Amino acid sequence: VVMMLPAILSATGKLADAVMERLTPLSEAIDEVTAGRLDMRVEEGGSRDFVKISRGFNRMTESLHATMTNLDARNHDLAEMNQASSRFVPYQFLELLRKESIRDIHRGDQVQLEIAVMFADIRDFTTMAEAMGPAATFQFINRYLGHMEREIHQEGGFINDFAGDGIMALFHGGPDAALRAAIGMLEQLPAINAEREEPIRIGIGIHTGPLMLGTIGGRQRLACTVIGDVANTASRI
Repeated sequence: VVMMLPAILSATGKLADAVMERLTPLSEAIDEVTAGRLDMRVEEGGSRDFVKISRGFNRMTESLHATMTNLDARNHDLAEMNQASSRFVPYQFLELLRKESIRDIHRGDQVQLEIAVMFADIRDFTTMAEAMGPAATFQFINRYLGHMEREIHQEGGFINDFAGDGIMALFHGGPDAALRAAIGMLEQLPAINAEREEPIRIGIGIHTGPLMLGTIGGRQRLACTVIGDVANTASRI
């Protein structure tokens, strides 16, 4: 037995070297996967046990890669959905209600805030629209609202509602921001009127004070709005 010991040790060493030769690529691949490289694959060779281990590793990484790819696609879709929904329910409204997502909004959610409210519309719009016709009116009103929206957003306000040519905007930053936005809106009129035979005039009303901001509606349809004398006064102005 003593005489055979060197041979046994030599064979054991060779076996250990062979095992490490197979384990090292697998260990390195595991490190790469841990670092985020989910496309890593190892050679499925060697003994039956090594083939089984390598094949299991490859199947695991393939499944993980497919799962993460699907998750990335879902996250992208969700981001696009959130962006699309923000065009109907402004994210500023969610922030004021202290909601993380539109999914968290429920009927009757409300908060009392100090807000500047702006109402703006086009003078004699009904008469103008009748003369223009539906298609031309639709095209014009979208161009007009695009100019007005930009000025409101630049001053930190957000549009709560469109009513034809009418705009209802809210400014949590106070009346100064609303006034700057109103001046900017008036300064947009020359560019708008340059494309028209008959110039338009607009009216803007602003008032500030405490009011309730929240959701109203029924079971199937909700709307985000503000309620209070401040809003009523701004509308009348």
